[in-house]
Amino acid sequence: MGGVRKRAVSITLYIAFSAMFIGSSALATSTYSDVVKTQGDVKLTGADMEAQVLANGSLKLTFSISVHNPSRYTLHIQSISWFVYLVNGTIGPEHLTTLSTDYIGPTLGFTVSKTSDGQFTFQGIVSDRATISNIQGFVNYSRSQGHDYTMGSVPYVHEFAFVATIDEYKHDYLREMYLNDLVTVNLSYSSGVIS
Repeated sequence: MGGVRKRAVSITLYIAFSAMFIGSSALATSTYSDVVKTQGDVKLTGADMEAQVLANGSLKLTFSISVHNPSRYTLHIQSISWFVYLVNGTIGPEHLTTLSTDYIGPTLGFTVSKTSDGQFTFQGIVSDRATISNIQGFVNYSRSQGHDYTMGSVPYVHEFAFVATIDEYKHDYLREMYLNDLVTVNLSYSSGVIS
């Protein structure tokens, strides 16, 4: 009788532990697929760039873009950066002329709420005479190559990077670094290409 009872307890424990393992596996799979779906669903949309020559001869550069978050998770922004430059030649130290940059780090606590869009707008004023002269040199050289650019229509290159974490999946970012990529949404825009 004692052997039957021990065997029944063993079978019951085996079934209970198996059910817990299967349940945990199903939950982990569901969580992983939710996170991967969120990473794929969040997109950058509506990039808009403008260059305007001001009355004093300075150049005003404006960039705006939206982060479309259709998911059920709030995104906590870790960093946002914007960088605009002019490609002026193919080699040498003056190959890229940096015009404006901006960076927002995690300390400001910005979020993109669930099922919403976050709009980001940046603005930079280029007033340095050497940089303005460099842009005008690009315009003049381009004209000799058959392009009809003005200071306002030069093909300035805008780069934007967005890094955020998915709200619901908090962990110790230093001790559990292997989870960081799993809960991160990383998007970038450059020269008209969104990824």
